[in-house]
Amino acid sequence: MSATVRPWRIPYGVADFIKLREGHEYYIDKTRYLPLLEQAGRFLFLIRPRRFGKSLLQSVMECYYDAGWAERFEELFAGTWIAEHPTPEKGQYLTLRFDFSAVRSDPALVEESFEHYTRIILIDFLQTHADRLPPETQERVLAERTLAHRLERLLAELKGSGLQLYLFIDEYDNFTNNVLVNAGREAYRELTHSSGFFRDFFAVLKEAVGRTGSGLARLFITGVSPITLDDVTSVFNIGRNISLDTRFNALLGFTHAEMERLFAAFGQDFSAHRAVIDEWYDHYHFHAERLESVVNSDMALAMPI
Repeated sequence: MSATVRPWRIPYGVADFIKLREGHEYYIDKTRYLPLLEQAGRFLFLIRPRRFGKSLLQSVMECYYDAGWAERFEELFAGTWIAEHPTPEKGQYLTLRFDFSAVRSDPALVEESFEHYTRIILIDFLQTHADRLPPETQERVLAERTLAHRLERLLAELKGSGLQLYLFIDEYDNFTNNVLVNAGREAYRELTHSSGFFRDFFAVLKEAVGRTGSGLARLFITGVSPITLDDVTSVFNIGRNISLDTRFNALLGFTHAEMERLFAAFGQDFSAHRAVIDEWYDHYHFHAERLESVVNSDMALAMPI
């Protein structure tokens, strides 16, 4: 008797790589880009439209680079490109990821929400890596008043112990864009100019990038626009903007070849749906040479397959 083949599930709206893999949800493998991202630079910035898979990409990278997930590498990445071609940086960092879409955009509440959310994420990070961090690190980090100061303290602790941090910031401009649209330019400027708390946070990142022996090894920021980053950093001078790099045109979203494999996995013929996609789902290009079209992954997965 042959074993029953477990059917794939459609991962619509799933941005957690572990849940995706444990739930036997179909994953279009993008791990071949990991070595290219490593080569592109240590401090990277990527712009893509909303609902394009940025959060899932960061989740994949967390699972690959974090020392805490290293023992599950074979399980989580089975069948992927990177499973057969791991890089020396696999499992070499402590990863910390902030998703700023969780921050409220009401100008009266935004700073409190920012500090509250990031403190919770930091507590989880410190508890997760308690056995790797120096004694009393959690106490010293959480004793600081703001995220900027807590991050500064954390990086100093890591530097002193020879540990390195890979920092991910997802939807970095979500709440600032909402403030700009709903509360106006002046409220936005208070966040991103002069002594705004958000500018203070990026000032710490800038300083850490240039510090000798810094505990900040890598930084990967995603968003939908460069406007906020230009404002908080006086142009993006702490890393490299790879948004229009031809190598990463199809880093997120699905190419036609990937769409064909997706539909085939569910017993369908992509050609039967291609006319609808061509008419209604804009084909994105993220390079002037327009190398290959990319379909928004959220829209593609929402289609009845």
